[in-house]
Amino acid sequence: MDQLPGLQVGEKKEFEHKYAKDSQYENLQGKNVSFSIEVESIKELTKPELNDDFAKMVGIDSFENLKQSVTDQLETGKRNDYENEYFDKVLDKLIGQAVIKYPPQMLETEVADVQKNYEQNLSQQNLDLDTYLKINKREKDEFISKELEPAAKKRLEQALILEEFSKLEKIEIDQKDLQKEYSRSFLQMQSSPNFKKLQKQMTTKKMADSMVMQAASRLMHQNSLNRLKEIANGEADKTANSSEPKNLDENASKKEKAIEADKANNSDVKESKK
Repeated sequence: MDQLPGLQVGEKKEFEHKYAKDSQYENLQGKNVSFSIEVESIKELTKPELNDDFAKMVGIDSFENLKQSVTDQLETGKRNDYENEYFDKVLDKLIGQAVIKYPPQMLETEVADVQKNYEQNLSQQNLDLDTYLKINKREKDEFISKELEPAAKKRLEQALILEEFSKLEKIEIDQKDLQKEYSRSFLQMQSSPNFKKLQKQMTTKKMADSMVMQAASRLMHQNSLNRLKEIANGEADKTANSSEPKNLDENASKKEKAIEADKANNSDVKESKK
């Protein structure tokens, strides 16, 4: 938006801007938006030197470690995007082969939750749902039925499929992993701006119980996805095949012992008849 050259403090300007189809603001992609602005103040940005002192300003001991941290975050983000897309496709295939039944109240609750999340995302762009709908010239009922409800239905069915899958596969949680996840979550919550507010609203025990439940839910979800990935990649079959000879040996050993026991019993019977 290079449309504000030469403006001084107190000056106003109105203009229109068309967002690109691949804009990071998904709700504004390909849209023409009118802006009305007034310059309240002018400040100059001075870029700091990229060195160890700069790294320490953001809590990293050296610039090299800062670069590595940024690289790791980018790689993790890309990996997560790929895995989310992968699991989305796998779960959709399972849904296509399953018969899923649930009361309509469950879908209503899911739609409300999806709408709440959507409104939170809009608020980060200084928009509310009504303004967004007005910009896009859409009715609220239509938006909910055509946009939010399908997304909520898909999310609900994926959750139900994964829950049933975890039961069939007897997915469990390791206590050490649960403790690590709880500790990580607690540190994140402490750094959250809402932490003090939560402390006032909840007792320490209630907060701890809630965090444990959330940590357990995340671990169960991830463990289920990991197992699903093993099966989809054929790794589960290899595990089963590698354990099969051991089971056969155990069964053979049991049969041999049973035969020996029968022989001994028959021998005792013959001796008693004599």
